[in-house]
Amino acid sequence: IDDVRYLVPVYNKLVERLKKMNRLDWVKGEVLAWEDPQTFALPDPQKRMMKIKNLRSLKPRNLTVLKELVSWREGEAVQRDCLPKNIVRDETLLEIARKVPKDLKMLSELRGFHQKELSKSGLSMLSAIEKAMGVPEEDLTVLPENNGHTTVRGVEELLAAYVQIRSEELKIEPSVLADRKQIHSFVTHYEHKLDMEEHFLFQGWRKAFIGSPMLSLLSGKVGLKIDASGQVCLNDS
Repeated sequence: IDDVRYLVPVYNKLVERLKKMNRLDWVKGEVLAWEDPQTFALPDPQKRMMKIKNLRSLKPRNLTVLKELVSWREGEAVQRDCLPKNIVRDETLLEIARKVPKDLKMLSELRGFHQKELSKSGLSMLSAIEKAMGVPEEDLTVLPENNGHTTVRGVEELLAAYVQIRSEELKIEPSVLADRKQIHSFVTHYEHKLDMEEHFLFQGWRKAFIGSPMLSLLSGKVGLKIDASGQVCLNDS
């Protein structure tokens, strides 16, 4: 009970502090995702697979093997209540998909595959591989085109600098305001002339505190300057 003894008093102190800072609504917006059952649903195997490095080197048949292995691992992680990577690492799954072992001996010879896990999961993994090998050619996994957008040089760095400045003003972690992926996504959204109101940084409290100022920077309505005290701040163009 000691690990939860102080949760209620800590909660009460945090709420009191948030109220003083007028940020209670910020937190309410942040925790909405945790109230959505979909937050805890198993990820789509293809989406999870896309996070594995170097998978574009695989052929469609091998990609299908990898997708089945990822799906198996996600389900196994839920059963064991652990992280998927604690069962078999991404690099090992990629190697298995590349080599497509046909029996436990071949599986055991692959680098990064522990004997203990082989005894526990070897047959299940071979079953997943066999299932993937039986998929018809027309149904094999195909990756979407790699349409990664390269933003105008220096723009993301400028916005990242502003996020750092803004985070110090607000006394909040920069990554909570906007991390590098969100900054890249924001600039890409702008350069593709998409509706900025739909972007994550225009939702809830972030719109006023970071989204709108970032858009003003992107559109040239404001710039950054160093004021008389040596601080970097926004400057109306």
